[in-house]
Amino acid sequence: MKVINLTVWVLATVLLSACSGDEGEASPPIVDEEELPPITEEPSPETPEDNKPNIIVFFTDDQGYADLGVQGIRNDIVTPNIDQLASAGVRMTHGYVTSPQCTPSRAALVTGQYPQVHGVDDNRYNPLPLGVETVAEKFSAAGYRTAAVGKWNLDIDENSHEWFALNYPGLAQGSNKVGAVPESVKEQYYPTSRGFDESFSGYGNKYWATFDLSGATFSPKWITVSDHRIDAVSKAAVNFVERNYEEPFFMQVTHYAPHIPLSAPDRSLEQFSHVDNLRRRYALAMMAAVDDGVGSVVEALKHKGIYENTLIFFISDNGAPTGMVQKDAPVNDLSEPWNGSLNTPLLGEKGMLTEGGVRVPFIAHWPAKIPTPKVLEKPVSVLDAVYTGLVHAGSAQSDLNSLDGVDLLPAMTGDDAYLDDRPLFFRFWQQSAVRLGKWKFLKVGDREYLFNLDTDAPEQSSVLTEQKELAGVLKEQLLHWSSTLKRPVNQQGLNPQEIKWYDYYLPDAH
Repeated sequence: MKVINLTVWVLATVLLSACSGDEGEASPPIVDEEELPPITEEPSPETPEDNKPNIIVFFTDDQGYADLGVQGIRNDIVTPNIDQLASAGVRMTHGYVTSPQCTPSRAALVTGQYPQVHGVDDNRYNPLPLGVETVAEKFSAAGYRTAAVGKWNLDIDENSHEWFALNYPGLAQGSNKVGAVPESVKEQYYPTSRGFDESFSGYGNKYWATFDLSGATFSPKWITVSDHRIDAVSKAAVNFVERNYEEPFFMQVTHYAPHIPLSAPDRSLEQFSHVDNLRRRYALAMMAAVDDGVGSVVEALKHKGIYENTLIFFISDNGAPTGMVQKDAPVNDLSEPWNGSLNTPLLGEKGMLTEGGVRVPFIAHWPAKIPTPKVLEKPVSVLDAVYTGLVHAGSAQSDLNSLDGVDLLPAMTGDDAYLDDRPLFFRFWQQSAVRLGKWKFLKVGDREYLFNLDTDAPEQSSVLTEQKELAGVLKEQLLHWSSTLKRPVNQQGLNPQEIKWYDYYLPDAH
């Protein structure tokens, strides 16, 4: 659903021409017909199937921008396997998710569209509506085997207030509402009913699965495992690779980490026994365990001879919830939001549309197509990761038209100027924003800001007064985009949490 108001678009492009560079994606190389091999009587060209890359998206949970070693921000984080992917691939310093909260962010990953298109504006609007086509279905149509491994978070849960009001209005608030729904109804929203061939989906020790960690396969059912939740997901991902390496596959690996409740394998906690701050220690240990898992998947790819032609993305689903003051409360105190992760040096946290809420660790790695390491400093989105995968999977154009991303390969291997010329949109609660090139317009209730993100302290000072015309153009484009979504713009004032956040982080910027 690519939304462009032509008049606004042209004006914005003119205003920003100084920072946008050349327009358009890199053109494909021109092949000299004389260089083509002669056609024999019985041609045996390499089939498109042989060239299709495998695609893996690692999607962590509440991992802040600072928490990869390769980011060079913190010296206490230890993630050598993920760092290696970045060092041999592309690290994107302005990589975004669509939302600062779990459910809508995951809806974007699974659909390739802004979650608000389907009304999944925040966690209250679970589950992902039936009938919405998923990227798994699109990959299947392109000849791929598909798997959802780890946290799903797009089915019916206790937060599904609107769904329950529409489907089970008689259930009392505070009751075990999910338990009252027949399993046959709940199953319609599980990955195996949303286009995924295989599933190992869950949070702790219980998983909706089509296989177990020994490699046995079966019809979808609930199973329990004894492994730590991080290790279980990593082992399941390796298992899927080892059984499906002979055909192209798409797999999302969504570790439930470093989200609270904080928990890490003993080996990882011991690795950081010297860290005095308890919540930070657990976050470091959880990320080290995730890193171990990424390394094990990479080793499986190498062992099966498919490493070179596997496109890997590593992204977090949103920024870390810091609770503003990063209180080091006991790990079993779930009333304290900080999970030990950090968004440094970005402003804000999970739930906010400032950079700390939506700009996240973002890496791509594909040896066959990205031979030269690169740091990409242009705005990119998780929507682009999905779109890139589908383009190079050979998806039909009809399967791409409804998506909201762009192909990142030209930017990752050469010209990235076209990324300056397309907007990225955000809307959450009473907050909305648009980023275009180096500019970001942010609307929080009746507060409005315009930030130049190329400065050393990009969200410390608004330049809206100095750039009123530009701010007006971006605001119009943002409002136009919002008008195309399932839910209208919320006209209510800021909720108490938003007031607390913005008064704390941006007291004088508006």
